[in-house]
Amino acid sequence: MTANVTAQYVALGFDNQGCAGTVVLTPPSPDGFYSAGTTVTFTENTNAGWTFTGWQVDLSGLTNPQSLTVNDELLARADFNTDPVLLAITTLTPPSTTAGADDFTLTVDGAGFTLDSIAFVGGAFRAPTFVSSSRLTVPIFAADVVNAGAFQVGISNFPTGAVCSAFLGRPFTVLNP
Repeated sequence: MTANVTAQYVALGFDNQGCAGTVVLTPPSPDGFYSAGTTVTFTENTNAGWTFTGWQVDLSGLTNPQSLTVNDELLARADFNTDPVLLAITTLTPPSTTAGADDFTLTVDGAGFTLDSIAFVGGAFRAPTFVSSSRLTVPIFAADVVNAGAFQVGISNFPTGAVCSAFLGRPFTVLNP
């Protein structure tokens, strides 16, 4: 008796921001599995107010649609922002502070910032100052840094009327004195 077996692998596509768009796989699969050797096309569809900023994981670049041949698990993530540049935080300056410090201004360097970007410090809204699409400044208050530990500094871009945002966070450390 001989058994013929064809390997199958999962191929997934999704949008990084839940309300920014959709990713459609062609041909469709009822269970997400594709036989080895199948060519799968990934197509992103952008919702109003958003800009497609590129593919991530197993795809890259801005070309849409793109195809891959299934020979292993596949994952394609479409990223979106309100700016045509991928939202990124590269550095926080200063990179840390000491517990008990006075108020200061935190400089957030990165990419994809807009005049409407929103900052969050430890989950609380802070109005940032827009310096450029690659720099924001955010007020940090003495009350934020009373105790040693860490909190998240996040930047969000919301399109008008959207229920989700392009969001990226980075930890900020408060050291023992």
